[in-house]
Amino acid sequence: MRILTRYVLIEFLKVFIVVLGSMTMMMILLVVVKEARDLGFGPAQVARLVPYILPDALRFTVPGTALFAVCNLYGRMSSSNEIVAIKSLGIHPKTVLMPVGVIVFVLSLATVWLNDLAVSWGRQGIRQVALESVEEIALSALRTQGSYSTNKFAINVRSVDGRRLIKPIIMFEADSDSDNVTIRAEEAELRADPAGGVLSIVLRDGNASFSDGGSVEFPDQIPYNIDLNDFSRAGREYRGPSNLSLREIREATPAKRREIEHFRRELAIKSGFQMLTGDFHELAGEEWQTEAHVLTGIEEHLYRLHFRTKPPLGQRLQLLLLHDRRRAGGDSSPQLRPAHQLFHRLRADPGCLLPAADLRHRRGQRRPAAAANRLAGKPHPAHLGRF
Repeated sequence: MRILTRYVLIEFLKVFIVVLGSMTMMMILLVVVKEARDLGFGPAQVARLVPYILPDALRFTVPGTALFAVCNLYGRMSSSNEIVAIKSLGIHPKTVLMPVGVIVFVLSLATVWLNDLAVSWGRQGIRQVALESVEEIALSALRTQGSYSTNKFAINVRSVDGRRLIKPIIMFEADSDSDNVTIRAEEAELRADPAGGVLSIVLRDGNASFSDGGSVEFPDQIPYNIDLNDFSRAGREYRGPSNLSLREIREATPAKRREIEHFRRELAIKSGFQMLTGDFHELAGEEWQTEAHVLTGIEEHLYRLHFRTKPPLGQRLQLLLLHDRRRAGGDSSPQLRPAHQLFHRLRADPGCLLPAADLRHRRGQRRPAAAANRLAGKPHPAHLGRF
């Protein structure tokens, strides 16, 4: 027995280790090339990325490699009639199956941990490397290409002397708080502060022009501070459910519930104030549709934290309102209906959001059962279901 167990384990591990090493190296190479292209990393930054990319590569290569090694081992044993020989000696086939089954089970648990590590520690590490190296990345791009840009702004220079930018032109894109700004200077210098999350551009002897026609000149030296998240091509961090570890999901779930409750109270106060003031035009306006979309997005975030894909109740109520509007003749103005009527309708008939043909088919199937329940004095099954 021990000879067979040792033989199976050695043959499995030989294939598994060789294929895992080659596949992992290929995955790391692909991810490194992608990150270097997207974020503009140099050789020093690429070397720092490897530890953070390794868990992300292993969570894909370990399951596939284990499957390949198992198929290779038992396929070869079957083709050489080793399984038949083992059975002819009175040895049960599970003797050669159990060792590999135990190893694969342990590997599956390790893969769960690797997946948790990759989406939390790995992605945060890649982002941290990008923020800490943003000054070197920008200077390297300005030396080789003469320009560096993100979705927030762009820098064009005539040349780069050490850390000094000669004849820089900095253009900032307009957003909700500011207009387009173009800054021209004789020279500038980048000074990054990763601990404070700020990058300072020290400008000398230049002017700034605004999209509304105004302009400002500065003959002396002035610093211009930019958030590192805006200066880096990594962008701002999005901590969605897919970027949280299992421990963080447990803590984020009650926080998201409190956020939903707070948002609903704000909506209730706002709607009550509009009703008291008689502002029914705003009460039925497009602003409430935007608020409903925001609430639906927060509820979907909570649903993803619960590892579910079923749409939340708020989205089902919106779909019901849209369905009623279409049945009423396609009127784009929202029809005001009490929320408790929508809730009771959904609870009594969960299939009310189905198309008309499916709804008739479903009701036709359950009508005999419902009639039999009424004759027997039993409650309707729809009244017993949970929402």
